[in-house]
Amino acid sequence: MKDSSKKKLTLFSRLWAVSVILLAVLCIVGVIGGMNENKDMMGVSMVGTCLMFLVLVCQLVTSIIVRRWWCVAGCVFGILVSLFVMGSSIAALAAGQYRPPVMEAAETDTVFYSYEDDRISCSIVALVPVDGVDEEFNEWLSKELGGGYKGDRGGLQALVDYYGEAHVDTLRSTLEDGVPDYAELSYEAVMDKIYESDKAVTYALTTYLDFGGAHPLTRETGATFSKEDGKQMTWDIVRSDRRAELNDVLKDMLKTYFDAGSDRELMDVLQGVKSVSELPLPSTPPYMTETGYVVIYQQYEIAPYAMGMPGDTISYNTLKPYLTEQAQELIPTEEDYSFPVEFKGEAPSMSDFVKALSRQEDPGELLAYIEKKKKKQCGDDCVIYFSRDSSDRFVWTDTTEICCWDNSDGRHKTLVVIHRDYTNGEIIAGQYSGLSIYVYDASTCRMEMTGHDYLGIEPPEINGLDVYTVSAKDKTVTVSVNNPDEGSESRTYRWDGGKFIITKP
Repeated sequence: MKDSSKKKLTLFSRLWAVSVILLAVLCIVGVIGGMNENKDMMGVSMVGTCLMFLVLVCQLVTSIIVRRWWCVAGCVFGILVSLFVMGSSIAALAAGQYRPPVMEAAETDTVFYSYEDDRISCSIVALVPVDGVDEEFNEWLSKELGGGYKGDRGGLQALVDYYGEAHVDTLRSTLEDGVPDYAELSYEAVMDKIYESDKAVTYALTTYLDFGGAHPLTRETGATFSKEDGKQMTWDIVRSDRRAELNDVLKDMLKTYFDAGSDRELMDVLQGVKSVSELPLPSTPPYMTETGYVVIYQQYEIAPYAMGMPGDTISYNTLKPYLTEQAQELIPTEEDYSFPVEFKGEAPSMSDFVKALSRQEDPGELLAYIEKKKKKQCGDDCVIYFSRDSSDRFVWTDTTEICCWDNSDGRHKTLVVIHRDYTNGEIIAGQYSGLSIYVYDASTCRMEMTGHDYLGIEPPEINGLDVYTVSAKDKTVTVSVNNPDEGSESRTYRWDGGKFIITKP
């Protein structure tokens, strides 16, 4: 062997250390890829390791030829490392999934299932329920994930694994039946705890299913469980004698969601519904949050797919009159701003309401002295209190007009309070000018102020003085705004027993 050739072979054999360093880098890439379920990184690691294995074999042979025994030892070490890395990579790729350690799941009170291959993926994340609601929780989760599980109802991990494997089988069967080559099928279910009090707890579940069709399917559900007995809240929380009246609440919610101004407009966007006066209850039971009950219809339930999932969060105060006593006990308590109405007989009169307004804990300067003003009765349901100037002429300096109208539910009354200030007979922007609305609850004999915009009254969008007038006979409230630069506009709202409906734009 020529000396030049021997020198080249010796140099090549000494490069075994470079091969081992590259092998270590590829090993790190493979570990990172495995931890992040990145099969591309794991594939690069395996292919690179195979190449380094071939290089190290060549360097081993060269080291033996040139009798560099310490290079032989280094090459043997590198070959053993490459064999280990290749074996680990092949085992990880064959497994097709990465499972978090059981200890981690226990520490986070979360149960996982995950599977992924080239065109199929399935992921389920479930929370371990709070003590006392386990059985009902697992039954609800089992139903939402597909139903059919017959195993131990107390074993949440077994339940999640069962449905994970079942959905993988379904996805694989769908793939074998034939879908476009570019399609990737998936099923995903993610859970979160969105509300908890000392009386109840709510879990929300979002499922996502893609069968490679025109569009994926999404389902958003939730369930509230009573901590006292573990029972799930269903539509049974609604009193049987008030279910028909609940239709108006659902109709208002859907009108807001679809931005429908009338029953006819609402009917035009619904499907499978005979009449807006007979709306079906959502298949998903209502569930509690910090601010109210979530009421939601699923995709295709009452509207086309493009319309999404019609629903909203309805305040506790809105739904409370329709709920059973047991359901009302679960409602979180709020600071009570209501005040009592004292009366004799079966129902309070206008005088009783005025006394309650003026004698509440903080009535304000306007209402505190209202009974000392002159009074003009305008029927059983309307009264005007006013002040006049000191001259002999009858000129009002301020007026407070109060009308009381019954609600259609037979349980509440709504009081409209309008105050106007005058100077030389002209209405001015006084300190208390404007509109206030109070709602009286016959079941508690208490009254509370509410926002007039909440009941449907909104002034025109013109900068100027808002002047409110009321008609006791027609049960209407009119708001007028005049601005020299922007012109004038008025709106008239009629009381329909539940809220104010605009009759004159």
